[in-house]
Amino acid sequence: MLRLAKVSNNDVTMANHSLSFRIDSQLRSITKLQQLAQSQFVRAVTVLNGESQWQQTLLSHVLDHFPKQSRFHIGSAQIDGLVNIPPNQGKRLLGQDTQLLVITIDSQFDANSFNAALGTLVGGGLLILLQAEQSSLHPWLVEAISALPVLEERSLEVVQPSCFCLDDETRLASLTLNSAINPFEQQEEAIRLIHHVVSGHRKRPLILTADRGRGKSSALGIAAARLNGQRPLRVLITAPSKSAVVSALTHFNSELQDSVCLPIA
Repeated sequence: MLRLAKVSNNDVTMANHSLSFRIDSQLRSITKLQQLAQSQFVRAVTVLNGESQWQQTLLSHVLDHFPKQSRFHIGSAQIDGLVNIPPNQGKRLLGQDTQLLVITIDSQFDANSFNAALGTLVGGGLLILLQAEQSSLHPWLVEAISALPVLEERSLEVVQPSCFCLDDETRLASLTLNSAINPFEQQEEAIRLIHHVVSGHRKRPLILTADRGRGKSSALGIAAARLNGQRPLRVLITAPSKSAVVSALTHFNSELQDSVCLPIA
């Protein structure tokens, strides 16, 4: 015989309070990682493992911490509040600065698209992976995800937060919320060296190498703007596509608008 259990309004209210408490705690845990990443100008990552409805509910709260124009989603589904891009079109983000990057990990996952999109994530930014059923994923992908910090639907905090960083692991030992560094120190050095190429000995090129999203394009734009403020100069920037120079042009225009030409040491 089938028996129906009656659910009281008090039970529903308690369930809603429990969900609200859990979401608040999970949001605080993610926010803590984001603040830690910002303090060291590194990129943080978190895997959300749970039902789609819970993932999107939590994401709706996370979005409030990021500018609308710098948050994107790579995946087949549409997520409100994010610029949605098909799974294999991550390269469309090249040349832009991304502060929040959400990527759905399912059977349509495209490694090349993922790598291209990840290259636009700036220091202090956050990568969130939405994990689907593991049975539909390649074993190598499951293994890679298992090494990352994960937030389970029924958990209150991120597990494995010590390996939250996508950048140089040798820096993790010094990661504390109270630590303070100059996140633009290397960028200023790159700008100084670019100026030296123009004003120093001829025929001595400069090669800048760094991981994706570390500010090479922005350094080029800022350096060009400061050089332009010192004397008339024609600067040529080449790239595989127009989208790849968006960041350089944006920083060039921003630097000109500020009308500040910093002295070059």
